[in-house]
Amino acid sequence: MAREIFDKMVGNENKQDRERRQNLCGDQVRRIRQERGLSLFQVHVMLAHSHLKLNPPDLDRIERVQRIVSDIELASLSRVLMVTPDQLV
Repeated sequence: MAREIFDKMVGNENKQDRERRQNLCGDQVRRIRQERGLSLFQVHVMLAHSHLKLNPPDLDRIERVQRIVSDIELASLSRVLMVTPDQLV
């Protein structure tokens, strides 16, 4: 069941890409960050003010779906990007 939901969420990615994917939120984080005109460094600073230490290279890895995102990180990202966690996945 969970695999079916995951497959629907990632859509037309080939099997190899799906197996390398480390999170479901990276694509949305990048899209929303860019829509807001924010750099990775600016998001890093905003997260630091929320007491979450994610450096720009880690944020880049999240956006490229190459890093797992914890629930606390997801909540903090949604807060600084001014969206709900659901909007990131």
